[in-house]
Amino acid sequence: MEPILMDLEEALEHKFRRKKLLLEALTHSSVKDEKHPSNERLEFLGDSVLGLIVTEYLFKTFKDLDEGQLTSVKSIVVSRTSLAKVAKEIAIRKYLRVGRGISKNRSIPVSLLADSVEALIGAVYLDGGMRAARRFIVNRFAPLAGKALKSRKSLNYKSRLQYFVQKKFGVTPHYRLLSQEGPEHNKKFKLAATVGRDEYPPGLGNTKKEAGQRAAREALKVLQEKYGKLSGPER
Repeated sequence: MEPILMDLEEALEHKFRRKKLLLEALTHSSVKDEKHPSNERLEFLGDSVLGLIVTEYLFKTFKDLDEGQLTSVKSIVVSRTSLAKVAKEIAIRKYLRVGRGISKNRSIPVSLLADSVEALIGAVYLDGGMRAARRFIVNRFAPLAGKALKSRKSLNYKSRLQYFVQKKFGVTPHYRLLSQEGPEHNKKFKLAATVGRDEYPPGLGNTKKEAGQRAAREALKVLQEKYGKLSGPER
């Protein structure tokens, strides 16, 4: 194995017994062949392992959060944004095996970096089991949960908006997709929240979910300025 990969093993806190797993996790589909499969299958596995361990960690650690709040925190912790942060922390870019067309680009797509972190998690799990995977995930992703909880009142604007309009007007808010632009790996979505016949300022995001949350935030801001804040769990 290349000596440089030993640095990556240190960042992963796991020394691989099956080095081929580590190499496979770093192999993009643009350079795969019969002897070197891509990391797509490991990515699939790693996504599930990440979700399970983060769910378990949040469940055991934050006993005061209800299901909705746990779901909101989890969505932040396992998001592409969080995965990309971890990718940067462990400097995964310099270890990736990608095709010339990608390597010539000034920056590797965030989605590719995020997918590679999931592939590495899958590789660690297969090589070292759940304990090894849990050690890496908790050490790298738990701080992201803490940051999310610092602003947990604003974690789920859609649920807060729904509570507000149902309490005030007895209706349910809806969301309209106004536009989507950009390449597949870096799309931008624009959504607007509607309450009855009223449509509120749009929200922008890299996913529909993110844009929907921001659209709900904009609508909630307008409604609270007009009617004031409501008492209750979703103020």
